[in-house]
Amino acid sequence: MELHGTRRSGKQSLPGFREAHPEIVWHRPISLHNRIIHGYWSIDIDVLVTTAQRDLPDLAQRLDKLLSAAHR
Repeated sequence: MELHGTRRSGKQSLPGFREAHPEIVWHRPISLHNRIIHGYWSIDIDVLVTTAQRDLPDLAQRLDKLLSAAHR
């Protein structure tokens, strides 16, 4: 999954997509995106690396499945 290309996916997702999938905790990746983009000088690299290693693989896999199903 290419997350770089989803820079606004949380806010500007397919109509109703976020609401249809409440199992994704949408505010967390949106908040992380905003922190990286708008507050890079205050990012704790250790937290960012831990998040990327621990949370991102599962989120990417879940989103891949949801998006694949939505495009069928």
